[in-house]
Amino acid sequence: MVLRRMLILLVCALWVISCSSSGGSQNDKVSSSSPVISDGIAVSYIQHDTLKLGKVTFISKEDASSYKWDVQDSTGKSVLKKGDITDKKEFMYTFDTQGVYTVIVSSSDGSFTHKGIVNIPKSQSFSIDLGSNHTIIGDINSGNLYVYGINNKGVLCVDVLEVKSISTPALLEDYNKPFMTAAGKEHTLFVNDGYIYGCGDNSKGQLGLGEAVSYKDTPTVISGGSHSVSNALDKYVAAGGDLSVTAINYRDGKSAKVRLSSFGFNDKGYRFQPVSLTKEDPPARDHKFGVLLSVGNNFSLLRATGSYNAFSFGVNNLWQLGRVAGQTQDPDKYPNLNQTDMESNIIYTPYGEEMSHTSFPRTYFQNNYFGTLSSGDNFSISIKKEIKDDPEGSGSQWSDLNTYALYVWGDNSQGQLGFNTTSKDKFVRRPTALFNALSSIPAETDPNKVTPIQDEMIYSAAGKAHGLAVSKKGILYGWGNNDKYQLTDDGVSNKVNNKVFEIKNPTGVLSGYKQVWAGGDRSIALAGDGNLYTWGDNTQGILGVQNSAEYVSKPVKLMFDIRPVK
Repeated sequence: MVLRRMLILLVCALWVISCSSSGGSQNDKVSSSSPVISDGIAVSYIQHDTLKLGKVTFISKEDASSYKWDVQDSTGKSVLKKGDITDKKEFMYTFDTQGVYTVIVSSSDGSFTHKGIVNIPKSQSFSIDLGSNHTIIGDINSGNLYVYGINNKGVLCVDVLEVKSISTPALLEDYNKPFMTAAGKEHTLFVNDGYIYGCGDNSKGQLGLGEAVSYKDTPTVISGGSHSVSNALDKYVAAGGDLSVTAINYRDGKSAKVRLSSFGFNDKGYRFQPVSLTKEDPPARDHKFGVLLSVGNNFSLLRATGSYNAFSFGVNNLWQLGRVAGQTQDPDKYPNLNQTDMESNIIYTPYGEEMSHTSFPRTYFQNNYFGTLSSGDNFSISIKKEIKDDPEGSGSQWSDLNTYALYVWGDNSQGQLGFNTTSKDKFVRRPTALFNALSSIPAETDPNKVTPIQDEMIYSAAGKAHGLAVSKKGILYGWGNNDKYQLTDDGVSNKVNNKVFEIKNPTGVLSGYKQVWAGGDRSIALAGDGNLYTWGDNTQGILGVQNSAEYVSKPVKLMFDIRPVK
Protein backbone atom coordinates (compact mmCIF):
# COMPACT_ATOMS: atom_id res chain seq x y z
CA MET A 1 0.00 0.00 0.00
CA VAL A 2 2.79 2.43 0.97
CA LEU A 3 4.77 1.61 -2.18
CA ARG A 4 1.67 2.14 -4.29
CA ARG A 5 1.05 5.60 -2.80
CA MET A 6 4.70 6.58 -3.33
CA LEU A 7 4.46 5.54 -6.99
CA ILE A 8 1.27 7.58 -7.47
CA LEU A 9 2.88 10.65 -5.90
CA LEU A 10 5.99 10.19 -8.05
CA VAL A 11 3.85 9.99 -11.22
CA CYS A 12 1.97 13.14 -10.19
CA ALA A 13 5.23 14.98 -9.47
CA LEU A 14 6.75 13.99 -12.83
CA TRP A 15 3.54 15.03 -14.60
CA VAL A 16 3.54 18.47 -12.96
CA ILE A 17 7.24 19.03 -13.77
CA SER A 18 6.90 17.99 -17.40
CA CYS A 19 3.81 20.16 -17.93
CA SER A 20 5.41 23.22 -16.37
CA SER A 21 8.49 22.91 -18.55
CA SER A 22 6.87 22.19 -21.90
CA GLY A 23 3.19 23.15 -21.65
CA GLY A 24 2.19 19.47 -21.95
CA SER A 25 4.24 16.30 -21.84
CA GLN A 26 4.60 13.82 -24.68
CA ASN A 27 2.78 11.21 -22.57
CA ASP A 28 -0.01 13.71 -22.01
CA LYS A 29 -0.47 14.06 -25.77
CA VAL A 30 -1.31 10.36 -26.12
CA SER A 31 -2.86 10.05 -22.69
CA SER A 32 -2.37 6.73 -20.97
CA SER A 33 -5.12 4.64 -19.38
CA SER A 34 -4.17 5.76 -15.86
CA PRO A 35 -5.44 9.09 -14.53
CA VAL A 36 -3.54 11.77 -12.67
CA ILE A 37 -4.49 11.96 -9.00
CA SER A 38 -4.55 15.55 -7.79
CA ASP A 39 -6.16 16.87 -4.60
CA GLY A 40 -8.07 13.64 -4.23
CA ILE A 41 -9.84 13.98 -7.60
CA ALA A 42 -9.37 11.71 -10.59
CA VAL A 43 -8.63 13.97 -13.56
CA SER A 44 -10.16 12.97 -16.90
CA TYR A 45 -9.72 15.02 -20.06
CA ILE A 46 -12.76 13.71 -21.97
CA GLN A 47 -16.29 13.14 -20.72
CA HIS A 48 -19.27 11.49 -22.40
CA ASP A 49 -22.93 11.01 -21.69
CA THR A 50 -24.45 7.52 -21.43
CA LEU A 51 -22.89 5.13 -23.96
CA LYS A 52 -25.49 3.91 -26.43
CA LEU A 53 -26.31 3.24 -30.03
CA GLY A 54 -27.33 6.60 -31.44
CA LYS A 55 -26.15 10.03 -30.34
CA VAL A 56 -23.34 10.23 -27.78
CA THR A 57 -21.99 13.59 -26.62
CA PHE A 58 -18.28 14.03 -25.85
CA ILE A 59 -16.81 17.07 -24.06
CA SER A 60 -13.19 18.17 -23.76
CA LYS A 61 -12.34 19.39 -20.26
CA GLU A 62 -9.43 21.46 -21.58
CA ASP A 63 -9.89 24.88 -23.18
CA ALA A 64 -8.61 25.69 -26.66
CA SER A 65 -9.40 28.13 -29.45
CA SER A 66 -10.64 25.21 -31.56
CA TYR A 67 -10.59 21.43 -31.44
CA LYS A 68 -10.14 18.43 -33.67
CA TRP A 69 -12.08 15.26 -32.82
CA ASP A 70 -11.71 11.78 -34.27
CA VAL A 71 -13.49 8.47 -33.67
CA GLN A 72 -11.68 5.29 -34.71
CA ASP A 73 -12.87 1.70 -34.89
CA SER A 74 -10.96 -1.29 -33.49
CA THR A 75 -8.66 -1.33 -36.56
CA GLY A 76 -7.64 2.32 -36.05
CA LYS A 77 -9.67 3.54 -39.04
CA SER A 78 -11.55 6.83 -38.65
CA VAL A 79 -15.33 6.40 -38.82
CA LEU A 80 -16.20 10.10 -39.06
CA LYS A 81 -18.67 10.89 -41.78
CA LYS A 82 -18.75 13.83 -44.16
CA GLY A 83 -20.28 16.80 -42.41
CA ASP A 84 -19.36 15.75 -38.85
CA ILE A 85 -18.47 18.96 -37.01
CA THR A 86 -15.25 18.56 -35.04
CA ASP A 87 -14.00 22.06 -34.11
CA LYS A 88 -16.05 22.63 -30.92
CA LYS A 89 -15.43 21.84 -27.26
CA GLU A 90 -18.54 19.64 -27.34
CA PHE A 91 -18.74 16.98 -30.04
CA MET A 92 -21.71 14.74 -30.83
CA TYR A 93 -21.28 11.52 -32.78
CA THR A 94 -24.00 9.07 -33.82
CA PHE A 95 -22.97 5.44 -33.40
CA ASP A 96 -24.94 3.10 -35.65
CA THR A 97 -22.90 -0.02 -34.90
CA GLN A 98 -21.96 -1.56 -31.57
CA GLY A 99 -18.28 -2.14 -30.81
CA VAL A 100 -15.15 -0.70 -29.21
CA TYR A 101 -14.03 2.72 -30.41
CA THR A 102 -11.20 5.14 -29.66
CA VAL A 103 -12.20 8.78 -29.17
CA ILE A 104 -9.47 11.41 -29.67
CA VAL A 105 -9.54 15.17 -29.08
CA SER A 106 -6.70 17.56 -29.98
CA SER A 107 -6.25 21.30 -29.70
CA SER A 108 -5.86 23.24 -32.93
CA ASP A 109 -2.38 24.44 -31.91
CA GLY A 110 -1.21 20.93 -31.00
CA SER A 111 -0.70 21.74 -27.31
CA PHE A 112 -2.60 18.63 -26.19
CA THR A 113 -4.06 15.40 -27.47
CA HIS A 114 -6.19 13.10 -25.33
CA LYS A 115 -7.85 9.82 -26.15
CA GLY A 116 -9.91 7.13 -24.53
CA ILE A 117 -11.73 3.88 -25.25
CA VAL A 118 -15.52 3.57 -25.32
CA ASN A 119 -17.57 0.40 -25.71
CA ILE A 120 -20.87 1.02 -27.48
CA PRO A 121 -23.36 -1.68 -26.44
CA LYS A 122 -26.11 -3.22 -28.54
CA SER A 123 -28.70 -2.44 -25.84
CA GLN A 124 -28.87 -0.71 -22.47
CA SER A 125 -28.92 -2.42 -19.09
CA PHE A 126 -28.00 -0.83 -15.75
CA SER A 127 -27.59 -1.81 -12.12
CA ILE A 128 -27.49 1.36 -10.02
CA ASP A 129 -27.54 1.97 -6.28
CA LEU A 130 -27.12 5.07 -4.12
CA GLY A 131 -25.65 5.09 -0.60
CA SER A 132 -25.55 7.91 1.93
CA ASN A 133 -22.97 9.97 0.00
CA HIS A 134 -21.86 7.76 -2.88
CA THR A 135 -23.23 6.12 -6.01
CA ILE A 136 -22.20 3.04 -7.99
CA ILE A 137 -23.38 2.46 -11.57
CA GLY A 138 -22.95 -0.79 -13.43
CA ASP A 139 -23.36 -0.19 -17.17
CA ILE A 140 -23.76 -3.87 -17.81
CA ASN A 141 -23.83 -4.11 -21.60
CA SER A 142 -20.95 -1.68 -22.17
CA GLY A 143 -18.91 -3.39 -19.43
CA ASN A 144 -18.28 -0.23 -17.39
CA LEU A 145 -18.40 0.15 -13.60
CA TYR A 146 -18.57 3.76 -12.37
CA VAL A 147 -18.21 5.25 -8.87
CA TYR A 148 -18.50 8.80 -7.52
CA GLY A 149 -19.21 10.76 -4.36
CA ILE A 150 -17.42 11.01 -1.01
CA ASN A 151 -14.81 8.28 -0.48
CA ASN A 152 -15.35 7.93 3.28
CA LYS A 153 -13.86 4.62 4.55
CA GLY A 154 -12.91 3.71 0.98
CA VAL A 155 -16.53 3.25 -0.08
CA LEU A 156 -15.60 4.14 -3.70
CA CYS A 157 -13.20 1.18 -3.78
CA VAL A 158 -10.17 3.46 -4.26
CA ASP A 159 -7.36 4.52 -1.91
CA VAL A 160 -9.03 6.50 0.88
CA LEU A 161 -5.83 8.42 1.71
CA GLU A 162 -5.21 9.54 -1.88
CA VAL A 163 -8.75 10.01 -3.22
CA LYS A 164 -11.03 11.95 -0.89
CA SER A 165 -13.88 12.27 -3.38
CA ILE A 166 -14.73 11.83 -7.06
CA SER A 167 -16.69 14.67 -8.62
CA THR A 168 -18.02 12.93 -11.74
CA PRO A 169 -18.73 9.24 -12.47
CA ALA A 170 -15.35 7.60 -13.05
CA LEU A 171 -14.47 4.16 -14.35
CA LEU A 172 -13.36 1.68 -11.71
CA GLU A 173 -10.33 0.09 -13.31
CA ASP A 174 -10.07 -3.66 -14.04
CA TYR A 175 -13.78 -4.44 -13.61
CA ASN A 176 -15.39 -4.70 -17.05
CA LYS A 177 -18.02 -7.41 -16.50
CA PRO A 178 -20.42 -5.88 -13.96
CA PHE A 179 -23.65 -7.74 -13.27
CA MET A 180 -25.15 -6.18 -10.13
CA THR A 181 -24.30 -3.34 -7.73
CA ALA A 182 -25.35 -2.44 -4.18
CA ALA A 183 -24.69 0.57 -1.93
CA GLY A 184 -25.24 0.57 1.83
CA LYS A 185 -24.76 3.50 4.17
CA GLU A 186 -20.97 3.46 3.76
CA HIS A 187 -20.20 0.18 2.05
CA THR A 188 -20.36 -1.08 -1.53
CA LEU A 189 -20.92 -4.50 -3.09
CA PHE A 190 -20.82 -5.51 -6.73
CA VAL A 191 -20.75 -8.65 -8.85
CA ASN A 192 -18.11 -8.81 -11.58
CA ASP A 193 -17.23 -11.81 -13.73
CA GLY A 194 -18.92 -14.21 -11.30
CA TYR A 195 -17.24 -12.87 -8.14
CA ILE A 196 -18.79 -10.76 -5.38
CA TYR A 197 -16.61 -7.83 -4.28
CA GLY A 198 -16.95 -5.47 -1.34
CA CYS A 199 -15.32 -2.25 -0.17
CA GLY A 200 -15.90 0.50 2.38
CA ASP A 201 -17.00 0.28 6.01
CA ASN A 202 -16.64 -3.14 7.64
CA SER A 203 -16.90 -2.18 11.31
CA LYS A 204 -20.11 -4.19 11.64
CA GLY A 205 -19.13 -7.01 9.29
CA GLN A 206 -21.05 -5.60 6.32
CA LEU A 207 -18.35 -6.78 3.89
CA GLY A 208 -18.59 -10.39 5.06
CA LEU A 209 -14.82 -10.84 5.30
CA GLY A 210 -14.91 -13.00 8.45
CA GLU A 211 -12.90 -10.47 10.45
CA ALA A 212 -13.43 -7.12 12.14
CA VAL A 213 -11.29 -5.05 9.74
CA SER A 214 -12.51 -1.45 10.07
CA TYR A 215 -12.66 -0.80 6.30
CA LYS A 216 -11.37 -1.89 2.90
CA ASP A 217 -10.51 0.69 0.24
CA THR A 218 -9.78 -1.84 -2.49
CA PRO A 219 -12.34 -4.31 -3.88
CA THR A 220 -12.07 -7.54 -1.88
CA VAL A 221 -13.64 -10.86 -2.87
CA ILE A 222 -16.37 -12.02 -0.48
CA SER A 223 -16.19 -15.77 -0.09
CA GLY A 224 -16.20 -18.54 2.47
CA GLY A 225 -18.84 -20.28 4.54
CA SER A 226 -22.27 -20.84 3.05
CA HIS A 227 -21.59 -18.15 0.49
CA SER A 228 -19.40 -20.40 -1.65
CA VAL A 229 -21.50 -22.58 -3.95
CA SER A 230 -20.36 -24.73 -6.84
CA ASN A 231 -22.29 -24.80 -10.11
CA ALA A 232 -23.26 -21.14 -9.63
CA LEU A 233 -25.28 -19.57 -12.44
CA ASP A 234 -25.75 -15.98 -11.22
CA LYS A 235 -24.92 -14.04 -8.06
CA TYR A 236 -26.92 -11.15 -6.58
CA VAL A 237 -26.17 -8.51 -3.94
CA ALA A 238 -28.13 -5.92 -1.95
CA ALA A 239 -27.11 -3.50 0.81
CA GLY A 240 -28.73 -0.96 3.10
CA GLY A 241 -27.69 0.63 6.37
CA ASP A 242 -25.04 -1.74 7.76
CA LEU A 243 -26.67 -4.90 6.37
CA SER A 244 -25.74 -6.96 3.30
CA VAL A 245 -27.64 -9.78 1.59
CA THR A 246 -26.48 -12.04 -1.22
CA ALA A 247 -28.06 -14.77 -3.32
CA ILE A 248 -26.52 -17.39 -5.54
CA ASN A 249 -28.58 -19.10 -8.24
CA TYR A 250 -27.06 -22.54 -8.83
CA ARG A 251 -27.72 -25.96 -10.27
CA ASP A 252 -28.52 -28.93 -8.05
CA GLY A 253 -28.68 -31.74 -10.55
CA LYS A 254 -31.42 -30.73 -12.97
CA SER A 255 -33.00 -28.31 -10.50
CA ALA A 256 -32.28 -24.59 -10.16
CA LYS A 257 -31.97 -23.46 -6.53
CA VAL A 258 -31.03 -20.30 -4.66
CA ARG A 259 -28.64 -19.95 -1.69
CA LEU A 260 -29.42 -16.88 0.43
CA SER A 261 -26.96 -15.32 2.90
CA SER A 262 -26.77 -12.21 5.07
CA PHE A 263 -24.02 -10.48 7.03
CA GLY A 264 -23.40 -7.25 8.90
CA PHE A 265 -26.06 -5.78 11.19
CA ASN A 266 -27.83 -8.43 13.30
CA ASP A 267 -29.90 -6.61 15.94
CA LYS A 268 -27.84 -7.18 19.13
CA GLY A 269 -24.65 -8.23 17.37
CA TYR A 270 -22.93 -8.39 14.01
CA ARG A 271 -22.21 -11.13 11.49
CA PHE A 272 -18.70 -10.87 10.08
CA GLN A 273 -19.16 -13.82 7.73
CA PRO A 274 -22.03 -14.70 5.38
CA VAL A 275 -24.58 -16.92 7.14
CA SER A 276 -27.32 -18.84 5.37
CA LEU A 277 -30.85 -17.57 5.89
CA THR A 278 -33.51 -19.88 7.24
CA LYS A 279 -35.22 -20.06 3.86
CA GLU A 280 -32.18 -21.76 2.38
CA ASP A 281 -32.13 -23.39 -1.03
CA PRO A 282 -35.67 -22.62 -2.21
CA PRO A 283 -36.33 -23.66 -5.81
CA ALA A 284 -35.79 -20.92 -8.36
CA ARG A 285 -38.70 -20.28 -10.72
CA ASP A 286 -36.29 -20.42 -13.63
CA HIS A 287 -32.77 -19.25 -14.37
CA LYS A 288 -33.83 -16.31 -16.54
CA PHE A 289 -36.22 -14.90 -13.96
CA GLY A 290 -33.48 -14.40 -11.38
CA VAL A 291 -33.71 -13.22 -7.79
CA LEU A 292 -35.11 -10.04 -6.24
CA LEU A 293 -33.25 -8.48 -3.31
CA SER A 294 -33.87 -5.16 -1.59
CA VAL A 295 -32.34 -3.82 1.63
CA GLY A 296 -33.46 -0.71 3.51
CA ASN A 297 -32.10 0.70 6.75
CA ASN A 298 -31.21 -2.67 8.29
CA PHE A 299 -34.17 -4.64 7.03
CA SER A 300 -34.39 -6.81 3.96
CA LEU A 301 -36.89 -8.04 1.40
CA LEU A 302 -36.16 -10.92 -0.94
CA ARG A 303 -37.89 -13.16 -3.42
CA ALA A 304 -36.39 -16.29 -4.88
CA THR A 305 -39.14 -18.91 -4.98
CA GLY A 306 -41.23 -20.28 -7.78
CA SER A 307 -44.47 -18.87 -6.35
CA TYR A 308 -43.20 -15.26 -6.32
CA ASN A 309 -43.43 -15.26 -2.51
CA ALA A 310 -41.48 -12.43 -0.91
CA PHE A 311 -39.79 -12.76 2.49
CA SER A 312 -38.66 -10.10 4.94
CA PHE A 313 -36.45 -9.89 8.03
CA GLY A 314 -34.73 -7.28 10.20
CA VAL A 315 -35.87 -4.11 11.95
CA ASN A 316 -39.66 -3.81 12.08
CA ASN A 317 -40.33 -0.84 14.40
CA LEU A 318 -42.31 0.98 11.68
CA TRP A 319 -43.80 -2.12 10.03
CA GLN A 320 -41.22 -2.06 7.26
CA LEU A 321 -41.34 -5.88 7.13
CA GLY A 322 -44.92 -5.75 5.91
CA ARG A 323 -46.00 -8.27 8.54
CA VAL A 324 -46.30 -8.82 12.28
CA ALA A 325 -42.87 -9.97 13.41
CA GLY A 326 -43.01 -13.74 13.22
CA GLN A 327 -46.60 -13.85 14.50
CA THR A 328 -50.17 -13.86 13.27
CA GLN A 329 -51.85 -12.13 16.23
CA ASP A 330 -53.55 -8.76 16.02
CA PRO A 331 -50.74 -6.14 16.17
CA ASP A 332 -52.98 -3.68 18.02
CA LYS A 333 -53.45 -6.18 20.83
CA TYR A 334 -49.80 -7.26 20.86
CA PRO A 335 -47.72 -4.10 20.17
CA ASN A 336 -44.52 -5.63 21.58
CA LEU A 337 -44.38 -8.02 18.63
CA ASN A 338 -43.56 -5.11 16.37
CA GLN A 339 -39.82 -4.72 17.02
CA THR A 340 -37.26 -6.80 15.14
CA ASP A 341 -37.36 -10.22 13.57
CA MET A 342 -34.13 -11.62 12.16
CA GLU A 343 -36.01 -14.75 11.09
CA SER A 344 -37.15 -14.47 7.47
CA ASN A 345 -40.85 -15.01 6.85
CA ILE A 346 -43.47 -14.45 4.18
CA ILE A 347 -44.93 -11.01 3.43
CA TYR A 348 -48.70 -11.19 3.05
CA THR A 349 -51.00 -8.79 1.28
CA PRO A 350 -54.52 -8.13 2.60
CA TYR A 351 -56.89 -11.11 2.46
CA GLY A 352 -60.58 -10.33 2.75
CA GLU A 353 -59.85 -7.25 4.86
CA GLU A 354 -62.16 -4.99 2.84
CA MET A 355 -65.16 -7.33 2.55
CA SER A 356 -67.27 -5.27 4.97
CA HIS A 357 -66.94 -2.04 3.01
CA THR A 358 -70.53 -1.12 2.02
CA SER A 359 -69.93 1.47 -0.70
CA PHE A 360 -67.45 -0.73 -2.48
CA PRO A 361 -68.59 -4.36 -2.12
CA ARG A 362 -65.55 -6.02 -3.61
CA THR A 363 -63.58 -8.84 -2.07
CA TYR A 364 -59.80 -8.36 -1.77
CA PHE A 365 -57.91 -11.64 -2.02
CA GLN A 366 -54.41 -12.25 -0.81
CA ASN A 367 -51.72 -13.05 -3.32
CA ASN A 368 -47.96 -12.66 -3.09
CA TYR A 369 -46.96 -12.17 -6.70
CA PHE A 370 -44.30 -9.51 -6.10
CA GLY A 371 -42.73 -8.45 -9.40
CA THR A 372 -40.27 -5.85 -7.98
CA LEU A 373 -39.04 -4.87 -4.52
CA SER A 374 -37.70 -1.43 -3.49
CA SER A 375 -36.73 -0.40 0.05
CA GLY A 376 -36.28 3.09 1.47
CA ASP A 377 -35.03 3.88 4.94
CA ASN A 378 -38.14 2.56 6.70
CA PHE A 379 -40.67 1.83 3.98
CA SER A 380 -41.06 -0.32 0.90
CA ILE A 381 -42.56 -0.25 -2.58
CA SER A 382 -43.41 -3.22 -4.76
CA ILE A 383 -44.89 -3.65 -8.18
CA LYS A 384 -47.11 -6.63 -7.52
CA LYS A 385 -48.74 -8.79 -10.12
CA GLU A 386 -52.52 -8.79 -9.94
CA ILE A 387 -53.89 -12.16 -11.02
CA LYS A 388 -57.24 -13.53 -12.16
CA ASP A 389 -57.17 -16.53 -9.87
CA ASP A 390 -56.67 -16.45 -6.13
CA PRO A 391 -53.92 -18.83 -4.90
CA GLU A 392 -56.50 -20.45 -2.64
CA GLY A 393 -58.52 -21.39 -5.71
CA SER A 394 -61.63 -19.33 -4.98
CA GLY A 395 -61.18 -16.87 -7.83
CA SER A 396 -60.09 -13.29 -7.27
CA GLN A 397 -62.39 -10.34 -7.92
CA TRP A 398 -59.60 -7.82 -7.44
CA SER A 399 -58.52 -7.69 -11.06
CA ASP A 400 -59.75 -8.74 -14.46
CA LEU A 401 -56.37 -8.92 -16.17
CA ASN A 402 -52.85 -10.09 -15.45
CA THR A 403 -51.07 -6.78 -14.90
CA TYR A 404 -48.97 -4.90 -12.35
CA ALA A 405 -49.79 -2.23 -9.75
CA LEU A 406 -47.92 -0.46 -6.92
CA TYR A 407 -48.08 -1.64 -3.32
CA VAL A 408 -46.54 0.21 -0.35
CA TRP A 409 -46.04 -0.36 3.37
CA GLY A 410 -44.05 0.82 6.39
CA ASP A 411 -43.34 4.33 7.67
CA ASN A 412 -45.60 7.09 6.33
CA SER A 413 -44.55 9.97 8.60
CA GLN A 414 -43.21 11.99 5.65
CA GLY A 415 -45.81 10.97 3.09
CA GLN A 416 -43.42 8.41 1.60
CA LEU A 417 -46.27 5.94 0.99
CA GLY A 418 -48.04 8.42 -1.28
CA PHE A 419 -51.44 8.20 0.38
CA ASN A 420 -53.69 11.22 0.05
CA THR A 421 -54.66 10.95 3.71
CA THR A 422 -54.28 12.87 6.96
CA SER A 423 -51.03 13.14 8.89
CA LYS A 424 -52.31 10.77 11.58
CA ASP A 425 -51.62 7.77 9.33
CA LYS A 426 -47.99 7.29 10.41
CA PHE A 427 -47.53 3.77 9.07
CA VAL A 428 -49.12 0.97 7.07
CA ARG A 429 -48.72 -2.59 8.39
CA ARG A 430 -49.39 -4.64 5.27
CA PRO A 431 -48.62 -4.09 1.57
CA THR A 432 -51.50 -1.93 0.33
CA ALA A 433 -52.32 -0.75 -3.19
CA LEU A 434 -51.10 2.80 -3.82
CA PHE A 435 -53.16 3.09 -6.96
CA ASN A 436 -55.00 0.55 -9.04
CA ALA A 437 -53.63 0.07 -12.52
CA LEU A 438 -56.88 -1.41 -13.80
CA SER A 439 -59.98 0.58 -12.97
CA SER A 440 -61.08 4.17 -12.41
CA ILE A 441 -62.17 4.03 -8.79
CA PRO A 442 -62.69 7.47 -7.19
CA ALA A 443 -60.52 7.95 -4.13
CA GLU A 444 -63.53 8.59 -1.89
CA THR A 445 -65.05 5.18 -2.71
CA ASP A 446 -61.85 3.17 -2.85
CA PRO A 447 -61.50 1.40 0.53
CA ASN A 448 -57.75 2.10 0.48
CA LYS A 449 -58.33 5.86 -0.07
CA VAL A 450 -55.60 6.05 -2.66
CA THR A 451 -54.79 8.53 -5.41
CA PRO A 452 -56.49 7.04 -8.49
CA ILE A 453 -53.81 7.27 -11.18
CA GLN A 454 -54.74 4.71 -13.81
CA ASP A 455 -51.50 3.54 -15.36
CA GLU A 456 -49.60 0.26 -15.34
CA MET A 457 -46.29 0.50 -13.45
CA ILE A 458 -43.07 -1.14 -14.64
CA TYR A 459 -40.30 0.22 -12.33
CA SER A 460 -40.21 1.61 -8.80
CA ALA A 461 -37.58 3.12 -6.50
CA ALA A 462 -37.41 4.15 -2.83
CA GLY A 463 -35.10 6.78 -1.34
CA LYS A 464 -34.71 7.75 2.30
CA ALA A 465 -38.26 9.10 2.44
CA HIS A 466 -39.43 9.51 -1.15
CA GLY A 467 -40.88 7.16 -3.71
CA LEU A 468 -40.72 7.03 -7.50
CA ALA A 469 -42.34 4.88 -10.16
CA VAL A 470 -42.26 4.70 -13.96
CA SER A 471 -45.37 3.71 -15.89
CA LYS A 472 -45.63 1.67 -19.04
CA LYS A 473 -46.38 4.95 -20.85
CA GLY A 474 -43.05 6.44 -19.73
CA ILE A 475 -44.50 8.77 -17.08
CA LEU A 476 -42.42 9.27 -13.91
CA TYR A 477 -44.44 9.64 -10.72
CA GLY A 478 -43.09 10.88 -7.37
CA TRP A 479 -44.30 11.31 -3.79
CA GLY A 480 -43.00 11.81 -0.24
CA ASN A 481 -40.31 14.06 1.21
CA ASN A 482 -39.08 16.76 -1.17
CA ASP A 483 -37.03 19.05 1.10
CA LYS A 484 -33.92 18.56 -1.08
CA TYR A 485 -35.76 18.46 -4.41
CA GLN A 486 -35.45 14.70 -4.68
CA LEU A 487 -38.85 14.91 -6.43
CA THR A 488 -37.75 18.00 -8.44
CA ASP A 489 -39.49 21.39 -8.19
CA ASP A 490 -42.18 20.59 -10.76
CA GLY A 491 -45.42 22.02 -9.43
CA VAL A 492 -44.36 21.39 -5.84
CA SER A 493 -45.42 24.00 -3.32
CA ASN A 494 -44.78 22.06 -0.13
CA LYS A 495 -41.82 20.05 1.14
CA VAL A 496 -43.80 16.91 1.89
CA ASN A 497 -46.17 15.53 -0.71
CA ASN A 498 -48.62 12.93 0.51
CA LYS A 499 -50.09 12.36 -2.91
CA VAL A 500 -48.63 11.23 -6.19
CA PHE A 501 -47.79 13.70 -8.97
CA GLU A 502 -46.10 13.57 -12.36
CA ILE A 503 -42.45 14.62 -12.72
CA LYS A 504 -41.66 16.47 -15.93
CA ASN A 505 -39.31 15.11 -18.57
CA PRO A 506 -35.73 16.43 -18.70
CA THR A 507 -35.38 19.59 -20.77
CA GLY A 508 -35.52 18.76 -24.47
CA VAL A 509 -36.57 15.13 -23.94
CA LEU A 510 -40.01 14.27 -25.31
CA SER A 511 -39.88 10.50 -24.97
CA GLY A 512 -40.43 10.20 -21.20
CA TYR A 513 -38.64 7.80 -18.85
CA LYS A 514 -37.64 4.14 -18.95
CA GLN A 515 -36.33 3.32 -15.45
CA VAL A 516 -35.64 4.96 -12.08
CA TRP A 517 -33.41 4.54 -8.99
CA ALA A 518 -33.23 6.38 -5.66
CA GLY A 519 -31.18 6.52 -2.48
CA GLY A 520 -30.78 9.01 0.34
CA ASP A 521 -32.33 12.25 -0.92
CA ARG A 522 -31.21 11.69 -4.53
CA SER A 523 -32.77 10.25 -7.68
CA ILE A 524 -31.48 8.88 -10.99
CA ALA A 525 -33.59 8.05 -14.04
CA LEU A 526 -32.97 6.61 -17.49
CA ALA A 527 -34.82 8.86 -19.93
CA GLY A 528 -36.25 8.01 -23.30
CA ASP A 529 -33.26 9.58 -25.08
CA GLY A 530 -31.04 6.84 -23.59
CA ASN A 531 -29.22 9.11 -21.12
CA LEU A 532 -29.06 8.96 -17.33
CA TYR A 533 -30.28 12.05 -15.43
CA THR A 534 -29.98 12.90 -11.73
CA TRP A 535 -31.34 15.45 -9.21
CA GLY A 536 -31.81 16.12 -5.49
CA ASP A 537 -29.31 16.45 -2.62
CA ASN A 538 -25.93 17.70 -3.87
CA THR A 539 -24.09 18.17 -0.56
CA GLN A 540 -20.33 18.26 -1.29
CA GLY A 541 -21.11 17.58 -4.96
CA ILE A 542 -22.37 14.01 -4.40
CA LEU A 543 -24.69 14.14 -7.43
CA GLY A 544 -21.62 13.94 -9.68
CA VAL A 545 -22.68 16.81 -11.96
CA GLN A 546 -19.85 19.26 -11.10
CA ASN A 547 -22.33 21.69 -9.57
CA SER A 548 -21.58 23.47 -6.29
CA ALA A 549 -25.25 24.09 -5.46
CA GLU A 550 -26.59 22.44 -2.32
CA TYR A 551 -29.53 21.00 -4.26
CA VAL A 552 -30.27 20.32 -7.92
CA SER A 553 -34.00 20.78 -8.54
CA LYS A 554 -34.30 19.59 -12.15
CA PRO A 555 -32.98 16.49 -13.95
CA VAL A 556 -29.38 17.04 -15.09
CA LYS A 557 -27.63 14.72 -17.53
CA LEU A 558 -24.83 12.62 -16.03
CA MET A 559 -21.47 12.95 -17.81
CA PHE A 560 -18.90 10.17 -17.34
CA ASP A 561 -15.11 10.37 -17.20
CA ILE A 562 -13.53 8.42 -20.03
CA ARG A 563 -10.43 7.32 -18.11
CA PRO A 564 -10.35 4.98 -15.10
CA VAL A 565 -9.71 5.98 -11.52
CA LYS A 566 -6.96 4.13 -9.66
